[in-house]
Amino acid sequence: MVPLDCKELAVNVTYDQLGADQGPSHPWRRNTTNADRPNGAVEQLSMNQWDFDDQFNTFQKHGYSADPSGGQHLVGDRASMHLMEGNSVYAKAKDREVKRKFWEGWMAEQAELGMEDLTEERVDIIETQRAKRQKEDADGEKRVVEERSIFHGDQETDYQGRTFMAPPSELHPTQHKCFLPKQLIHTWTGHTKGVTAIRFFPQYGHLLLSASMDSKVKIWDVYNDRRCLRTYMGHTNAVRDVCFTNDGRHFLSCGYDRQIKRWDTETGQCIGAYTNRKIPYCVKYHPDENKQHSFVAGCSNKQIVAFDTRSGKMTQRYDAHLGGVNTVTFVDNNKRFVSTSDDKKIYIWEWGLPVVMKHISEPEMHSMPYVCLSPDKKVFVGQSMNNEIHVYAARDKFSQIRKKMFRGHMNAGYACGLDMSADGKYVISGDGDGRAFIWDWKSCKLYKQIKAHDKVCIDVKWHPIEPSRVATCSWDGTIKYWD
Repeated sequence: MVPLDCKELAVNVTYDQLGADQGPSHPWRRNTTNADRPNGAVEQLSMNQWDFDDQFNTFQKHGYSADPSGGQHLVGDRASMHLMEGNSVYAKAKDREVKRKFWEGWMAEQAELGMEDLTEERVDIIETQRAKRQKEDADGEKRVVEERSIFHGDQETDYQGRTFMAPPSELHPTQHKCFLPKQLIHTWTGHTKGVTAIRFFPQYGHLLLSASMDSKVKIWDVYNDRRCLRTYMGHTNAVRDVCFTNDGRHFLSCGYDRQIKRWDTETGQCIGAYTNRKIPYCVKYHPDENKQHSFVAGCSNKQIVAFDTRSGKMTQRYDAHLGGVNTVTFVDNNKRFVSTSDDKKIYIWEWGLPVVMKHISEPEMHSMPYVCLSPDKKVFVGQSMNNEIHVYAARDKFSQIRKKMFRGHMNAGYACGLDMSADGKYVISGDGDGRAFIWDWKSCKLYKQIKAHDKVCIDVKWHPIEPSRVATCSWDGTIKYWD
């Protein structure tokens, strides 16, 4: 009789059954008999893969397993079976219980210890860590109160009550044809260490904002006497990037002190501080007029974070890169943005959606530490680390335009900036040897090479209104103006 709860039957195959036509036929023999089939009987067996691996690995490690004939019995090494209490390799209940009891006892002993029970060496380590933690907290509080600015002019307003923010009356943003710069017309000096980034004032370009490794941000007069107008001091380490709002009334600065500061350009007051406790490599305002309260920052922890200046809180996190994020560029009517990273990949994101819309990655690609959008916003150019400038479409498929590629400069190892002229006719780039290169956009031909600085020419910017004026900056601490 077979019990009702029995789900398996053990079968002892007879000699007649072994000789029956049950085994699979030989694949290379044409005329075979049942006796020529040495594979034995074939039976249907339903078994979970996890159950098989469980018993197989248990037998391999401990020497016992469940009885294949059925039932709750175990077969194999009896001593190992009693030692492990019949558990498989995937259910080490005894080991977990021993570890839990050990840690409970250890924690109880540590809770009863006082400073007098510790060795002198351990006490010194604890005191050193405590002092270091208190110093970091004090530095954090000190960092907040040190945000200030200095105005370097005689008076902040002229006889008509206008500040330095007001553009000259003769400047009018219009479409114009650009030409190649020929000579140096001015050199700004004032930073004590290398300059990392420069930005012209939006639309008019009558002011020039510069970030430096001396932890300061300065704004310079491009016209008139061309002197430093105001210095903004709020970072405790080198400043990496700066970005104006559309109207230029405010700007952002990010530095290696892991802080992002929001400044009032005119008064020099710091009106916001943001951080995610990681180093921000780039910072960018949303270009739409109704979204000037939002900005994004690419950070060293492989993430892009978005903040809202009204609440001061982080609103979104874009996490997909495998390396530090170097650039963020808004494209396609500002509905999407492009990000480049040290992982040699280009991602296209939908604004507000932390999901990659398009992923650009080729085996021959290098990382792009700098990206610039063309004036017509149809393409964007990227500074590749293999001494080339690549061009990609800024809409639709975002594919690379392989016919356009600019070569001749040496930027490998340096995050040299690049820019395009206001009419889109020229492409200009910095160089690791302190040179500035200018190419023709249509033919990709190298038109001009300027020996601008003694050290790395880390950033270049074409004036938005003046047809042939270019600003360059370098790690030698100078900013030069060319015409």
